[in-house]
Amino acid sequence: MINWIKKNSLLVSLFFIIIGIICFYHSNSYDISSKTLSTIVDGKIDTKLIYQLDSTKLLLNIFANILLSLVIAIFISTFFIRYIEKDERDEFEKKLLSFQENTAKDAIQSVFKRFIDEEFFLLLKKELFNAKAIRRNANWQYDIGIENDKLYLIRTVNYEFHNISQDKLSEYIKISSNLNEHCRTEIVSGKIRYFNNDEEPIDIITCQEKGDNFITMEKEVTINPNESIEVVLVFKQFFNNGYIYETHTSRHSIINLEIIVNFPSDFDFDLFSSFSNDLRLKIDEPSKKVYVVKGAIFSGQGIEFICKKKISNQTLLSTI
Repeated sequence: MINWIKKNSLLVSLFFIIIGIICFYHSNSYDISSKTLSTIVDGKIDTKLIYQLDSTKLLLNIFANILLSLVIAIFISTFFIRYIEKDERDEFEKKLLSFQENTAKDAIQSVFKRFIDEEFFLLLKKELFNAKAIRRNANWQYDIGIENDKLYLIRTVNYEFHNISQDKLSEYIKISSNLNEHCRTEIVSGKIRYFNNDEEPIDIITCQEKGDNFITMEKEVTINPNESIEVVLVFKQFFNNGYIYETHTSRHSIINLEIIVNFPSDFDFDLFSSFSNDLRLKIDEPSKKVYVVKGAIFSGQGIEFICKKKISNQTLLSTI
């Protein structure tokens, strides 16, 4: 009976409203009746005319008020029941999805554990099975040039950060300026692009440590489950030794990476990788190289590269 009322609450409410309106309509037309009451007082007959309202109309009015109150109670009760049921259903679906994911992970882990070494299994478990976030479609662009007789390198790092878990996650972004004998680093800009295409700049902060000024760009971003953000970071390095020798590694696992290098035509550029998948040289021109990795890259893996001026044949002859 209760389930039937929940399913047909609108029809039940409408029915009671119609009945209530009809009762109200009939209760507003009052019928007055009269009767004669005769009494004997001091041996004389005293006659009085008494007027009375029809009690049926009063009962109809009371009944109509009860019906309308009942309609309001049914409507409110049904609303809250459905609201609570929706929350419970959503919670149940979330738990069911989590159970399915954990069951699938346990099954895959048990298979892997039988065929590979324990140490490799622990690495896979950390990087794959327990991963809550992953970077996709990363792009590392290196623009190399000469400014005031010094080599410079502008790095533009672009990647998508995907939350693949069922919980909110935070991505902590931080870059600090650096000054050493080899190079000086300057922060240019940083921004975050959300899934709805809104953009937000990353603040650049100047701080002091041991008498030296450092420029830091940092931000913590919260990403909802199954959503992603795009991060774009740009910083510039100046080198003192006439050549560039640098490394670049990732803190998170990456799926798909493209490396674009632009450099002066009178310089050589060489790159060496420690990626788990093959690094393919897609474009090889005198002043541009493009490398591509299709597939997964584990955290901690990266590249080292060197850019130095070409040695001309005349220089070789003079050396000999």
